[in-house]
Amino acid sequence: MLLRNKKQPSTVLFVAPVSTSAVLLHISAAQQGEQPGAYIRARRANGDTTTTSADVLSCIDYSGDISRTITEVLSRVVKRNSEAQTGDSPFDALGFCTW
Repeated sequence: MLLRNKKQPSTVLFVAPVSTSAVLLHISAAQQGEQPGAYIRARRANGDTTTTSADVLSCIDYSGDISRTITEVLSRVVKRNSEAQTGDSPFDALGFCTW
């Protein structure tokens, strides 16, 4: 999810949930009764979830350089998933917001 500060348009935040084989993360809007905002939720969990973890990667940039912000997060996704050596594309675990 890419966000820009209305009062300071040069401030950009990029947030990306990174799922694992055990947990599928996604970004959703607040549900009824919750404070307004965006939430990162576990959509599905497989197997023993008592020791399961997943990451949420983010980068904030004050220069307004959207491409630098996105590149920073995506490079960390590639590094993280390459180290895990799943054999899949490094982007397979990346969660996307579709609303």
